[in-house]
Amino acid sequence: MKVALSSFSNILVATGFSISLPQDGQRGTVITRSPSPFYKLKALVGGMAAVGELCYTPLVVPHTLTVDEVARIMVKKDRSSVLISVDGEIKGIVTERDIIRRVVAAGKNPSEVTIYSIMSKPLITIDSSLDPAKATDIMSKYNIRRVVVKKDDKIIGIFTARQFVKNWHRIFRRTEYDRRIYMR
Repeated sequence: MKVALSSFSNILVATGFSISLPQDGQRGTVITRSPSPFYKLKALVGGMAAVGELCYTPLVVPHTLTVDEVARIMVKKDRSSVLISVDGEIKGIVTERDIIRRVVAAGKNPSEVTIYSIMSKPLITIDSSLDPAKATDIMSKYNIRRVVVKKDDKIIGIFTARQFVKNWHRIFRRTEYDRRIYMR
């Protein structure tokens, strides 16, 4: 027998919970956490957007700039990270957090520290066709908040945890039929 779920139940299922209705002689509904909610959602809604569709164009700066110069560029361009170019090749990434931890909190003078000296390297990259759930697994594995996206060995963007949250409706492309989630 299939039972249509309430809106609250739909939210629970969509965020990775399993709902078991009481069997004969039992009382109450059992709600348990599923191990991998995003893969379950993928099966339910029939496909995800790829990270290449969701990433944003990276801001690239030369390795010779100082931290204060890069910080001003980041503020002006409203970016939380920059890729660092050495002789025309992208070698690393610097985030706002890197600047705070490696320069400000360390008591260093931002106008004397080069961006190259605080960049994170090597870059963690993913293919543009990867689904966002797997990208978040990679970010979790390396304890990072952003990954560089490549297509045909060329950097096309940066995918962040924020992009995942901001674009969840595009990640889980739901059709009207897919929105009707039924239990068995």
